[in-house]
Amino acid sequence: MTVTTPGDTAIRPLTGEIPQADLDDLRARVAATRFPEKETVDDLSQGPPLATMRALARYWAEEYDFRKCEEKLDALPHFVTEIDGLDIHFIHVRSEHEDAMPLIVTHGWPGSIVGAAEDHRSTDQSDGAWCERIGCVSSGDPVDAGLRTLG
Repeated sequence: MTVTTPGDTAIRPLTGEIPQADLDDLRARVAATRFPEKETVDDLSQGPPLATMRALARYWAEEYDFRKCEEKLDALPHFVTEIDGLDIHFIHVRSEHEDAMPLIVTHGWPGSIVGAAEDHRSTDQSDGAWCERIGCVSSGDPVDAGLRTLG
């Protein structure tokens, strides 16, 4: 990762590479998960079903392609700047349209930057799937990326 200096509010490129040893360690820790007893109800009142959590852990430990995800993220220009003492990560992709309205998407649980990275190509399409996914409606004009927040 890029080294930052405290108090540095300049916009800086952010790069990173996850060492294979870290991925191997993560997979091993997920595979070593100690699960609780099976839930005693047939609904979600005690949380997600044990079978679902076991399947999810198996997928992350044995099948998930971390490098493919890393490749998708690395295809985008990442930056970081400090705001109120916190480093804020953002991706800046310029529109193909000279006068396009900026699109700012915040992310967090249950979404992630990965979802935004996968769908970034449709941000300049007035009726793109990405716009629908984040809760916008089309104005029909690709210059404003068709973004009008649903109220």
